Formats: sequence, C-alpha cells, structure tokens
Amino acid sequence: MLLLVATVNGFGIFVEAVYVILFLVYAPKNMRVKTGILVGIVDVGFLAAAIVVTQLALEGETRIGAIGSMRCGLNIIMYGSPLAAMV
Repeated sequence: MLLLVATVNGFGIFVEAVYVILFLVYAPKNMRVKTGILVGIVDVGFLAAAIVVTQLALEGETRIGAIGSMRCGLNIIMYGSPLAAMV
C-alpha cells in the first residue's frame, strides 16, 4: 500500500513541478513574480500544516490514508485550475 501511494504521489509531484516551472518560464515578468511568491507561500504553508496535523493527530495506516487523500485533493485542484481559468 505504501509503495503505491508513494509512487502515485511522487509522479504527481514531478508533473506538477514541471507544469509550474514551464508556466514560470513563459509567463510575463510581473505574473512570474506574483506566482512565484504565491507558490512559495502556499507550498511552505500547506507542507507545514500537513506535517503538523499528520504527526500530531494521526498514526499508522490512518496517517498514510490522510496523506494520500490530501495529495489526491491537491492533484485535482492542480489539474482543475487551468480549466477554471479558461472558463
């Protein structure tokens, strides 16, 4: 179970990182700065919150399930946001 979660989440992180990097490379300069700051704040903030919640409140398989669910939610948001921007 752990290997499956780690593999899927690792691939999702890689794809999302490539997506953000490509956006930052081709975006206008002012948009690059705003997006870079926002990505930094959100990434650091969410990572800190996820670590605190999972380490203090959850144990074992429940922790793995919670991390997997959070990652799935972030994947949906990441792939859905360009569609929302187009609509």
